[in-house]
Amino acid sequence: MTSGRTRSQIGKANRRKGAVAERDLVKYLRNVGFGGAERAVRTGYRTATRVAADPGDITGTPGIVWSVKDTATERLDQWLAELDAMAAGLDDVRLLVHKRRGHADPGRWWCWLRASTLIRLLDNNLRPDGPGDSAPLRMELRHVIRFLRAAGYGDQLDGQGAA
Repeated sequence: MTSGRTRSQIGKANRRKGAVAERDLVKYLRNVGFGGAERAVRTGYRTATRVAADPGDITGTPGIVWSVKDTATERLDQWLAELDAMAAGLDDVRLLVHKRRGHADPGRWWCWLRASTLIRLLDNNLRPDGPGDSAPLRMELRHVIRFLRAAGYGDQLDGQGAA
């Protein structure tokens, strides 16, 4: 290792960084109306006789499962799979919050959510000048293309029948 740090030291620094991000998010959530928000200090585990699911990184917000990440490199597919595992069997809103570089304010961090979650949250309340009509939603282009194609945009591709 060029940094001279051991794997243990790197792991400890990463855990500390993650804990700080979680505490920052909890403070933010409390200030914006989620007064019961708490950092979850337990983790999931599996033994030969028991399984305890990971409850997510933030508790005290009924109906919402939170996963908080503070890394420079995104691992979106892995993180969303972990979030889905946390909320398996629950009908909870699933939110993946990724600390955005250069932004200390958690309100400016990236929040990933599935399109189905956004639709659920909007629940037909989207209207001109409403609370969500201009809110940005971060998605990968490959997912937007799927929505565009399903809505009839673009050229017919080989092997596709007329819509």
